[in-house]
Amino acid sequence: MLLALYSMGIMHLYKYRNFLENHINALVNNQMWFAIGETFNDPFDSKPPLTLFTYRSMAGFLYKQPNSVMLNEAQFHQLVSEELDRVKQLEKEGRIHEHQIWPYAEVVIAATLRRFIFCLSRCNRNILMWSHYANSHTGFCVRYDLDVLTESLDLYHHQDTDYTTEMPDILSRMMNGGGGKSL
Repeated sequence: MLLALYSMGIMHLYKYRNFLENHINALVNNQMWFAIGETFNDPFDSKPPLTLFTYRSMAGFLYKQPNSVMLNEAQFHQLVSEELDRVKQLEKEGRIHEHQIWPYAEVVIAATLRRFIFCLSRCNRNILMWSHYANSHTGFCVRYDLDVLTESLDLYHHQDTDYTTEMPDILSRMMNGGGGKSL
């Protein structure tokens, strides 16, 4: 992700803050605060509604199974549809935890809640960010030099956040080795 930022000519990232004592102290002492996912104020940031799988991801998963070549298109479609119906029924009955993919969902959820997260923006002129994170336009915005940031931090993982209208799909993440994307 950082190389991509450099290639786009982005040399700085920004953090919107308000004038709370902790924020001022962090600025004065050259510190950064990494929040734990479960402390985020928006439940969709760290506890998004999850979908175990979609028709597309289940079809992709089943297609890779050795026995799938024995099914014609109608049988394959029926198999995928039946599995989707089974999940809907388990959800309706409050028994989704009984599905064989659920333990993976729990791992994804737990990992998201335990992550230490430091959110930055590419833009220092975003009205919504100023309104929400900088106390209704009365706070301040810290500029981070991308070179200094990357040299001074030993980041385990960093990435762009993709905001999408699609709900996270556990099976797709499993098939893609986690996919490198946040939920």
